[in-house]
Amino acid sequence: YDGLYEIPASYTEEGDEWSVEVVPFDGLDAGQPQSVTVLVGNAAPIVNNFSIGPDPPREGDTLSASATVTDPDGDWVTVSYQWFVDGEALSGEVSTALSSEHFDKGQEVWAEVAATDSQGAQGELVQSNRVVVENTPPSVDAVELSPASGGEESTFVCLPLGWLDPDPADQQPSYTLSWWVNGGQAVAGDTISGTHFDKHDELHCRVTPSDSEGP
Repeated sequence: YDGLYEIPASYTEEGDEWSVEVVPFDGLDAGQPQSVTVLVGNAAPIVNNFSIGPDPPREGDTLSASATVTDPDGDWVTVSYQWFVDGEALSGEVSTALSSEHFDKGQEVWAEVAATDSQGAQGELVQSNRVVVENTPPSVDAVELSPASGGEESTFVCLPLGWLDPDPADQQPSYTLSWWVNGGQAVAGDTISGTHFDKHDELHCRVTPSDSEGP
């Protein structure tokens, strides 16, 4: 005998009263019995899984929190959240979602979740994975060709319109431009002359916007 007997948790329920009696025995005679009684109390809920996403997020994304919670007693459970950006708790941000107005490129975001059952028992705080906001590639609204039509003697100009970078506005618009003739790449740059095309050829200009971190 090693002095330890266990009852599996699956055998117990909240409100049960369990008693155990121990009778010492030396092989010849039994000693005075000793007993103890315990009442099975309420168990706090447990957060089994908790994560936030997308991972990684970018400007314009909404971060979402997802938690799986169980209660050993089957009680009704409420779940509350707290969001953090670079270690600072965001006041009032306690829902499952966090909009991008609260974070910028390069910042680290995570959340904590607390589960409380209908009897007021709160489980341990659980922290989510940490995500770092990545750079968002810029975009253009449209591309305009000038002139709108012409012949082999014409020089066409490619004009990007509406450059947008959702990240903090500390960058200048930058583009890579290339011309395509009948589906094949012909020349780089913002202009193309008649030396690269003939009558009835189809031209189009491809614009790739970029910021300080690339396209």
